[in-house]
Amino acid sequence: MQRTFDDIFEEIGVVNKKNIAETSRQCYVELMSEGIANRYQEYLDALWDRGVPSTDSEVAFSVGKLDPNYFRPRRFELEQKGIVSRCSARRCSVSGRMALTFWFTEKGLNLVGD
Repeated sequence: MQRTFDDIFEEIGVVNKKNIAETSRQCYVELMSEGIANRYQEYLDALWDRGVPSTDSEVAFSVGKLDPNYFRPRRFELEQKGIVSRCSARRCSVSGRMALTFWFTEKGLNLVGD
């Protein structure tokens, strides 16, 4: 089933859709076709599969990526949307450096628990 803009905007919490310019809608479609939406889901799945608060490097490494920036922009956006949040800092098992860990908020747990 093809998702509509209204479906997508509802998912990401856009309330006032009247002020969204057509160029913004087109840009969003282009970004989604480039896999950004998939990257959100890939991050959430990888974090969930790890089962514990994890660093960006650990989550990236769990899907075979060496660069923590593979997920970092999407993780930041998920953090801004209240889906994941910062936890404690600890030594990263991949980099060996101190790093923040992230885990699901209650809102995020409701999303992945569906």
